[in-house]
Amino acid sequence: MLQIKALGKRYGDFAALAGVTLSVAPGEIVSLVGPSGCGKSTLLRIVAGLDRGFTGSVTLAGRPVTSPSPEVGVVFQEPRLMPWLTVAENIAFGVEGLAPSATKVADAARQVGLGDFLTAYPRQLSGGMAQRCAIARALMPKPGILLLDEPFSALDAFTRMNLQDLVLRLTQQDGVTLLLVTHDVDEALYLSDRVLVLGCAPSQVQEEVTVDLPHPRDRRDGRFAALRTRVLTTLIDLQTPTAS
Repeated sequence: MLQIKALGKRYGDFAALAGVTLSVAPGEIVSLVGPSGCGKSTLLRIVAGLDRGFTGSVTLAGRPVTSPSPEVGVVFQEPRLMPWLTVAENIAFGVEGLAPSATKVADAARQVGLGDFLTAYPRQLSGGMAQRCAIARALMPKPGILLLDEPFSALDAFTRMNLQDLVLRLTQQDGVTLLLVTHDVDEALYLSDRVLVLGCAPSQVQEEVTVDLPHPRDRRDGRFAALRTRVLTTLIDLQTPTAS
C-alpha cells in the first residue's frame, strides 16, 4: 500500500530524516514512535502530500505522492473542526465531487457515536466527541490509508482507550491501512501489527518490533509487557549519550 525509499528531509543545514525506508502492506497497522523532534510528524506530512520538499520516493498503491489525495485520510492531534459547521457538515466537509448523502453522513456519525449530535456545533462537543467527528470526517471519503498524528494525546485515559478501540474497529471493518505517530508505547503496541522506532540525527528506523498478539489485546499480558520493555529499552538507549 505504502512504499517509502531512501526518504530524506532537510531544514536548511539540519537533516531531519535521512535514508528512511519502510513499507506498509494493505490493511496493516504500523506505528511510529521515537524521541520528540525525531521527524515522526514530518514523515507523516510527507506521506499526506503536505510537504514536497524531500528526497527519495514515496508511493501509495504504486503512484507517487505529490499532493493531498482523497486516498489519504488524516487525523491530527487537534480535531481541527470548522466551528461554523455542524457535526454533519464537518463530516461531509472536504469530500470531492458530489456531496455525500444525508444518509451516509448520518451513518458515519452513528458509527462514531455521534448519531444524536448531527446538528451540534464543535463548541458543544467534548474533546473526545470532537475527535470522533474528526475521525468520521477522515474516513468519509473511504481512504485507502489513514494517517494519525498523536490523535488521542490530549484526551483522558478512559476516552483515549475508547477511541483506540473505535479506530481499530472502523479500520478493520473497512480494511483501511493505518499509519500512526504516537509517544504512547502502550497505544502503539495495542493497535499495531508493527512498531517502528525512529531516532538519532538525522532520523532513521532504529528498530522494528512485530506485535504478534491477537486482538483484542490485554495490556496486562506478559507478552505485551515484554514487547513494551523492548521498545522502551530502545527509546532509552536513543536518548542516552554515549561516552566519548
